[in-house]
Amino acid sequence: MLTAGSCWGLQQFASILGFHQQQQRLHTSVCSAASSSQPPPHYVQIGRLSPSPGSSKTAIRWGRGNGSDRGTYCGRGIKGQKARKGGKPHILFDGGQKQLKKYPKVWVTPSSPVLFRQVGLSKVLRWARLGLLDTQQVITMKDLRDSGCVAKTIRWGVELVAHGNERVDVPLHLQVSSASTAAQELLEAAGGSVTRVYYTRLGLTALLKPENLEKQGRALPRPVRAWPPRDNGKYDAIGQLPPATQLPQAALPVTAARGPADGRLARAVLSSS
Repeated sequence: MLTAGSCWGLQQFASILGFHQQQQRLHTSVCSAASSSQPPPHYVQIGRLSPSPGSSKTAIRWGRGNGSDRGTYCGRGIKGQKARKGGKPHILFDGGQKQLKKYPKVWVTPSSPVLFRQVGLSKVLRWARLGLLDTQQVITMKDLRDSGCVAKTIRWGVELVAHGNERVDVPLHLQVSSASTAAQELLEAAGGSVTRVYYTRLGLTALLKPENLEKQGRALPRPVRAWPPRDNGKYDAIGQLPPATQLPQAALPVTAARGPADGRLARAVLSSS
């Protein structure tokens, strides 16, 4: 018969045997997981630890010799043009021969009409209404430049342009290098006129800035005899120095004479002008 003491010993032996069996099963599962090629995702291994993508960069290894591009010569080699600062030739350099010799020449200097300084008729009318331009005399390119109607830099001349819908209520008489057909028609319909005058580069400089010639002790140049044959039909007159600013006879205001004295006075004014 089993006594109480022997029963207790059997219980202890059974519990110890069960614990050893559980440890053996756990060891078997761990070894099988470690030996498999695809470990479970929850299983952490030291060889699988790595930083997060983009959190670290590869350090530059300085001082590993001239062949590493980070040594004494920094990848530029030893001496020579390409080793100097700014030694790279420009993009059009073609081995020392004439640049762009094998390409056709496509750029030419544009003609002077292309380089005219343009001014709108509406702006000239606005300047005249404000009193910045004297409408009692012929308005020249110097008057337009001095009043600020056109820019100070005028290399070849001034061209008057218009859209055709401007309201011309002031008869203006202008002397410019060129004018559009719409601007001429609008001014002539209002009793004004546009004269296209021809100046050379020296003559235009003397017209716009005569004080420069005075400082140098030089006299005003003589006007040219004629413009080049290729410009026939582009000009109406040769530009004078100094320019004639008197209004034409047809544009002069004539006062109605009521008596002999008034008539003589009007004729004297016309003859003096």
